[in-house]
Amino acid sequence: MVAIWKSNAEGIPTFIIDWPVLLLIGVIFGFGVKGAPDGSVLRTRAFVSGFLVVALFSALVYYSYLLAPDWMFNYFTKASAVPSWMIPYIFALYFAAYAAGFVFKFELAKMGKGTLSFAIVVLILASALVPISLGTRYTMVGSMDQFLAGQALPLPKSPVGKVPGNLTLALLPLGILLLLWSRKQRFSLSSL
Repeated sequence: MVAIWKSNAEGIPTFIIDWPVLLLIGVIFGFGVKGAPDGSVLRTRAFVSGFLVVALFSALVYYSYLLAPDWMFNYFTKASAVPSWMIPYIFALYFAAYAAGFVFKFELAKMGKGTLSFAIVVLILASALVPISLGTRYTMVGSMDQFLAGQALPLPKSPVGKVPGNLTLALLPLGILLLLWSRKQRFSLSSL
């Protein structure tokens, strides 16, 4: 799920694959704002609801990190080689990515529906293509040594797939309910 910006010995760049998902969550919760708030869109039910979903998602990602830290870095580096301050920093950036997606929804909408639709399609594609491009680095879970020895477990059969993976799916109905609840908060009818 998570990787880091530095390169390993072969020079393979690593990255954070949850960011397209977090940006997309922000954009989607931006649709929870009906009308034009007098103040900041970041003070709406929609933003707070999405923030709650991201907080729960982050807790599940962190639990996945505890279960399979090397997998979280997609085996590009051992988790033990990552500075300890990096993990909280990555999770702080999760919330920044969500907030950016939320604000981008309104800015992209000003450019036209086509621009917003295009951005949504790009984020959906990135959310799928990034893990697909990782292949077994994403689908096989274990330690670095287990992965290199071909002994890692398939994601659905791993502890990560069984607990955090299934609980992550439960966030979808919760997110839908919170989004619907957010849309009940009405502002002036002027468009954003």
